Amino acid sequence: MENLRILIVEDEFIIASNLKMILEDLGYQPLNPVGTKKDAIEALTTQEIDLAVLDINLSGKQEGIEVARFINEQIHIPFIFLTSNADKATIFEAKQTFPKSYLIKPFTEEDIYSAIEIALASENKNESLEIEKLNIFKDSFFVKLGAKYFRVDIADIVYFEADGKLMNIYTKSEQKFSIRTSLESLFSQLKTYNFIRIHRSYCINSNFLEVINGDFVVVNKQQIPIGRNYRDDLLINIKTIS
Repeated sequence: MENLRILIVEDEFIIASNLKMILEDLGYQPLNPVGTKKDAIEALTTQEIDLAVLDINLSGKQEGIEVARFINEQIHIPFIFLTSNADKATIFEAKQTFPKSYLIKPFTEEDIYSAIEIALASENKNESLEIEKLNIFKDSFFVKLGAKYFRVDIADIVYFEADGKLMNIYTKSEQKFSIRTSLESLFSQLKTYNFIRIHRSYCINSNFLEVINGDFVVVNKQQIPIGRNYRDDLLINIKTIS
């Protein structure tokens, strides 16, 4: 995958530098490595990242697992664990976060390439299994909630966000509906209704756009982050909106 942006979370400088160099040689786009849980979370929340390689032990603690939990709860990107501790207890704790693969130190270029490609293949397979198409009728569609079906007018949707295997849809009346689909699928069906993708996990209805800041937009009084890779497209799109 070209231009795959990879975050390295490793507190041993030599290992982190070597991993970054190998990733560059393989054609990926590694970011500058970070070595603490705090720096990892900051990078994940401020930069556009496609995949993370996490050392399980940071400063002698299993903080890499805590970073993995944060990814699962907030970022929803694939990650690979890197560790020199392959004991049963460590692996049991790590696998509860559902990593896409493992790298055991010392590693080779072939080990890294295989782990990343397996992680990407697994992620793509999961996404393809969850895609559902909307049945759009007269600029609206129905969403099942419990035993009932609710009509959602597309013009009333303020934004939608990826949440694991679900897409959360928020309307101007502050209702929330969740459907099992991918962001790419939903966006492809709704982009003709003035929706703009502004982040890996968010698309907004430009009709509700109130403020554009360097790091976020405001839609219907709700602040939504702007992904760095989407900022230029956002500015181009708003110039064409009449």
